[in-house]
Amino acid sequence: MSWIDDNVDPEITNHLFCLRLRVGAKIYTRNVTPELSIDFELLEEQLANTPQMIAFYNQILADQAYLVETLEGQLRSKEGQVWESISSELRSKGLDVRSTDLKKLTGADPMLRDMESRYLREKHKETKLKAVVQDLIRKFDALRSLSGFKREERRTS
Repeated sequence: MSWIDDNVDPEITNHLFCLRLRVGAKIYTRNVTPELSIDFELLEEQLANTPQMIAFYNQILADQAYLVETLEGQLRSKEGQVWESISSELRSKGLDVRSTDLKKLTGADPMLRDMESRYLREKHKETKLKAVVQDLIRKFDALRSLSGFKREERRTS
């Protein structure tokens, strides 16, 4: 058992440590808590496997970062289109166009709101993946230290 298993409600754990990964058209759900834990009985095995986990999650992170950048570009483009459309309409009616008014009016566009919502969800997934990669790197560093202590302990006993 880990500290998380012993001290955190499973519903919270499933929310915080559960990643929804899209690969092509398929969505996978993965709880990363076991991958972040250290089992002292399996130090060598975990030490050998952790670099592969880091590489795996780095690849997923790269794909997610690309998706976020693409969505951000699409969002900015759509914002520009909506901004231009609204400002043209207001100018054609002889109304004064102020950027604060345009910002409020563009925020009312349902397609733009949907795009922004998706962008924010995907950005959140990217942030979670970055945290997982960083945590795995810290785990790997801890495993190397523990493995060294274990070797030293064997040598002196």
